[in-house]
Amino acid sequence: MKTNRTNERAGFTLIELIVVIAAVPVIIGALLPPLHQAREAAVKAKCQNNLKQIGLAVHNYESANGRLPATVADVLRAAKMPLHGMIGGYRVANYTVNQEEGSWSLTMDPLPGITGSESGTVAQRSRVTSLTVTFTPTVGAAEGRERMLGRVRAAAAEGMAELLGQLPESAGPHVKAFDGLTSSDIAVRAAEPLRNADRTFSFGGIQRAALGDGSVRLLKPTIDRIYAELQLGAFGEQFQDLPAVAVSDEWLRGQDLTQVFGYDTITNVIPLMVVNPTLQQEWTALAIKARNSQRAGNLTSARAYNTLFQGGVRVSAGDIKGITPLGADTLITLAKILYPY
Repeated sequence: MKTNRTNERAGFTLIELIVVIAAVPVIIGALLPPLHQAREAAVKAKCQNNLKQIGLAVHNYESANGRLPATVADVLRAAKMPLHGMIGGYRVANYTVNQEEGSWSLTMDPLPGITGSESGTVAQRSRVTSLTVTFTPTVGAAEGRERMLGRVRAAAAEGMAELLGQLPESAGPHVKAFDGLTSSDIAVRAAEPLRNADRTFSFGGIQRAALGDGSVRLLKPTIDRIYAELQLGAFGEQFQDLPAVAVSDEWLRGQDLTQVFGYDTITNVIPLMVVNPTLQQEWTALAIKARNSQRAGNLTSARAYNTLFQGGVRVSAGDIKGITPLGADTLITLAKILYPY
């Protein structure tokens, strides 16, 4: 009996460690809104400054040549900016000029929803009017942001699935993992290796943590996938210079880390992991039925739909025309965590 108790305690300790490690990508997901808000503000400010520089360069070009720049390339040369037009997270999208009227305008777009949500335009309506710099909503930004956040959630779920997959089923890792994420201090503990020296958080700091020593290195593939979805550095963005954000331990404790594990999450990640449209529809329908049954308090039906969902995924696992093995493991892990014992 002493040996059994020791094994149980060791198993629980291992699960506790796995939960702390696996909570890291969930914490990254929780930090994304403030980090992304700071990213957009910084990139927009950079774009505004670049547009002003372009306006001054066009003015000087006209003074020296007696005419306005004829092409985008002429504008960028005058402004001493890269001819590919990708600068600080924005890309030159349009340039119009009317030599007779002395009017011109140049617009720069962000990568929609990724590096920004507003397009910037610098313009001069005539030779007697002043330069203006304005920003308007970028088409597709909201959709781009939601796609990015959905893929980040999928990457976090994959990371959790990979870690829990290393534990024996007999240890009941899925139930204990969910319970562990409800601990008030788990967020603070999981966030610790992601902090900068001044206790703030930044994209660069999180990336450095994945390259450092310790258990967080186990998550390097997951963090790499998350960073690939964030597309840091797109359109010439200097993401290493993006501002850090400060959040309190109280804010971290207030984050619901279990929200990534729900039937809504399953329905959101199915299209990202399942190639076959028919399977997408079938499994989404089962997840919705399980969710509705759970909300209605009918755990018997929820258990039945959950079991059917897991069975369907298992049967199709490894079929490259259906779902990848990692995708199957992820969906099954999410379903197991939600299984109403």
